[in-house]
Formats: sequence, C-alpha cells, structure tokens
Amino acid sequence: MKHLIKSYRLVAVTAPLLSACRQQSSIIGGDAKNTAYYEPHVEEAKVAAQKRVAFEADTLSAMAPSKQKDWQETADGISCTNVRQVAQIAAIKANQKRTSDTAAKYK
Repeated sequence: MKHLIKSYRLVAVTAPLLSACRQQSSIIGGDAKNTAYYEPHVEEAKVAAQKRVAFEADTLSAMAPSKQKDWQETADGISCTNVRQVAQIAAIKANQKRTSDTAAKYK
C-alpha cells in the first residue's frame, strides 16, 4: 500500500513538469532560428523576446536546473537565445542612433 501511495505522489509531482515541457514548445515553435533569420525580422524578434521573458518568469524559473539546461538545448531554447541576442543588439543600435541624432543637433 505504501509503495502504491509513493507511486501516486510521483505521478502528482511529475505531471506538472511534463505539462510544462509540452507548454515550452509554444514559445516560438518550429525549427531553431538563428540570428541571421531574426536580424531582418527585428519586430518578430522583439515579440518573441517578450514571450521568452514571460516564459522565464513563469515556467523556466520553476524548472530544475537540469531541466532548464535540457530545454535550452531544444530548438525552442536555441531560438529563444538567438531572439534575446538580436533584440538586445537592436536596442543597442536604436540607443546609438538616438545618441548620434541628438549629438548632430548640437554640431
């Protein structure tokens, strides 16, 4: 009887984790996309980066470190990493352009 109760507890604990694994593929979906894909699609990268931030706050942070590492090696994890990089580069370029435009006013 105790063994059966332990089995049910194991199922109760692992079911939400498996559900989270299924949900994680819905962040970006599809095959892994590299930074070369996202560079001309900056708006798409920004939207995907926002989804990743929400995913990190909700689901990824609740995963065990080993599950986080496994997820990062999936196509979705790779795409999310590339999205974050492209979004950060776009933000830096926009900031540099604003600074350059402001400096040009005072020349």
